[in-house]
Amino acid sequence: MTRHDPPTALLLGANLGDRRAVLERVAKDITAGTPITIQSTSPVYETEPVDVGPQPWFLNQILLVRSRLSPAMLLAWTQRLEAALGRTRTRRMTPRVIDIDLLLCGPVTCRTRELTLPHPALPRRRCILEPLAEVLPQWRHPRTGRTVAQMLASCNDPSAVIRLNH
Repeated sequence: MTRHDPPTALLLGANLGDRRAVLERVAKDITAGTPITIQSTSPVYETEPVDVGPQPWFLNQILLVRSRLSPAMLLAWTQRLEAALGRTRTRRMTPRVIDIDLLLCGPVTCRTRELTLPHPALPRRRCILEPLAEVLPQWRHPRTGRTVAQMLASCNDPSAVIRLNH
């Protein structure tokens, strides 16, 4: 990213089907026919589900992207991509083929029915902070002023987050 491009971070999560293949497909398809470019990707992590009851573990990965789309337009695009990959939204917090969360758009803050930026779970979820710290450790939360590295160091989330080597 150039000095003037604020980072936009997406969290990919999958806990059904061929999880690795779905993450790879999102990384390929996210830029198709859009003004989105991937700047960086975190390693893939296997993570224990949090606050969702018994279900399969997730594979998670952060994509840092650059886009001229507004946050609302980016959210709409990621939701269309989720649907194209087989995501159905019947109930909240159920197992899913893919989940693409818009975590942050630089210093932008917003709170609407559809979107809250930065993502409200960001400061308290190890499954977000560990991969985000790999690609954007010095990003500062616009409301608290804390860096990703600081949030991770003080995170009390006991859930398992395992960095995969392949």
